[in-house]
Parts: sequence; C-alpha cells; structure tokens
Amino acid sequence: MAYYSMMLEVLPALLAFLLCLLLTPLLADFMRKHGITGLDVHKPPPKPVVPEMCGIAMVISLLCSLGLSAFLFPQYSDIFVAIALSTVIVALIGLVDDLYCLNPIFKACLPALGGIPILLLSAYSPRPYLPFVGRARLTYIYPFIIPVAIAVTSNATNMYDVLNGSMPGSMGITCFFLAICSILLGRIEGLIIFLCLSASFFGFYHYNRYPASAFSGDVGSLGMGAAFGAAVITTRLDIIGVVAFMPYIMNGFWILTSVKGLRERREIRHRPVVFQDGFLIDSANPHAPITLVRLLVCESPLTESEVVKRMMVLSALAGLLAILTTFLILA
Repeated sequence: MAYYSMMLEVLPALLAFLLCLLLTPLLADFMRKHGITGLDVHKPPPKPVVPEMCGIAMVISLLCSLGLSAFLFPQYSDIFVAIALSTVIVALIGLVDDLYCLNPIFKACLPALGGIPILLLSAYSPRPYLPFVGRARLTYIYPFIIPVAIAVTSNATNMYDVLNGSMPGSMGITCFFLAICSILLGRIEGLIIFLCLSASFFGFYHYNRYPASAFSGDVGSLGMGAAFGAAVITTRLDIIGVVAFMPYIMNGFWILTSVKGLRERREIRHRPVVFQDGFLIDSANPHAPITLVRLLVCESPLTESEVVKRMMVLSALAGLLAILTTFLILA
C-alpha cells in the first residue's frame, strides 16, 4: 500500500518531466520560425541565435501535473488550484513583457497579483512556525505579505536567469530539497508540488544547459518563480522556503542596491561580466551592477559552465540549510 501511494505521489512529477522534454523543442521550433529569438551574449562571435519564450513548456507542464495531482489527491485541490492560478497570472505578465517590454516598475510590481488566488481560496496559514520562537500569529499582516512574497520570488527567479542552465538547474535543486523537507514534516501536498516543480525545471534544463538551444523568457522565469512562491506559502514552508531561496534573494538584493532601484535588463548599459577567450571575467566597471555571477568570477575567470555549476552548488548548500531548519522546527 505504501509503495502504491508513493507511486501516485511521484506520478504527477513524472508527467511534468516528460511533458517538458516533449514540449520544449516543439516550442523552440515555433519561436524560431516566428523570429522570437535572442542572442546568447556569453559566446564567441558569431553569437548564437536562440529561441526565446520556451519557458512556456515549464508552465504548461506544471499546470498539467497540478491538474493530475488534483485528480489523484482531491483533498488538496484548493492548494493545487491556487498555485496553478498564481502561475498563470504571473506567466501572462511575463508573456506581455516578452512581447512588448513592460515598464520596469510595472514588471516588478504586477506579479503581486499572483497572490490573489491564494487569498481568495484561503490556501494559506497565517501562523508560520519560527525556529526557537514557536508559532507566530500574523492573522492581519500575513495576507499583505503574500502578494509581496509572490513578487519577490518571481522577480528573483527572473534575475537568476542569466546564463545557460543557471535558473532551471538551480531552481530544480532548490525545489528537490524542499520536497525532502516536506517528507520530514509529513506534508504530502508539499512533496507532490515540489517534485512537480523540480521535474518541470529539470525537464527544461536539458535544453537550456550549455550550450542552450532554448531560452526561458520572462514568461517562464516569472511564472515559475511565482509558482515557487505560491508553493512555499500554500504548503506552510514559509521560513524553510526563505532559507532555501536565499541565494536568489541575495542576488536580487545586490542588483537592486547597485543599480539604485528598479531597472529593466535592457536598460542596464554596463555589463557586470564580459566574455573573453572562452571565459567570463569581471568587467571591472564601477557603473556595472553587482551580481552573484560577478562575485563568482571576481577573483579568477571561469567558463560559463563552471559559473553555473557553482550557482547550483550554492542552491544545494541553501537546500541543506533548509533541511537543518526543518530539523530545528521538529525539535
């Protein structure tokens, strides 16, 4: 019986992984035929032209897996529906930005709308558990935190999508560790959701890793970042999720403070790193933003693949800290 139950819990994730593997090359062909492409700037000339907006495959895969999850585990259907709706709302915002280039303030703030389904369905608990403190009562404050949290996770995930495989590879690892935390806490819904998220990210990573044959676009990075935030909130992994997400938060914090506010990526004239002789090196430009990638190469040049591996290691270390936080909560 236990084996049968575990197979049911893993089945939606398997669907997400296979769907993403199938849909990504189809979307890449479609985007290339319609001229929706971007230059892979961290490559020697001539710069490769890569199809954009292929992150739609991750969004569709996740939505299908959540639909299957709701069918197999109807007792958690409100949570699955809330995450799905949040993902769709923010993915659509990313889609509009990919096609029409939103104002940076709108782009940063509009993902907060992804918190509305969670609020309307009451798919949250306003009493997060804090290590060494106990359960906090945030009945009146927590509903205001939710939209902000969705905006933070979606934009921070988008800011991490700078190198081949950096975003889906790192986020796949983060979600896998949160699936482990869900097991430790006995939260089946968390296990199902984070396995689905991890599977979607890893399915896309196969095509986005070096050398990338598909780019996510904002539709993918914003939408899946919102899905992550919604998953953390609805599964009550608030503090644990913050710990696991710390590399993304710090990267976003460094960027925003160094450019002194919200800036669209296309508006930043000075690159933090430059490609030279097969390596990424610090641009040494005082006007360039401070990013995690820049800090990783500040001491010595690294290849793009080496930088991405280190970013994924940081996600794994944060995941281990999230597991430690889980044990502190259980203590």
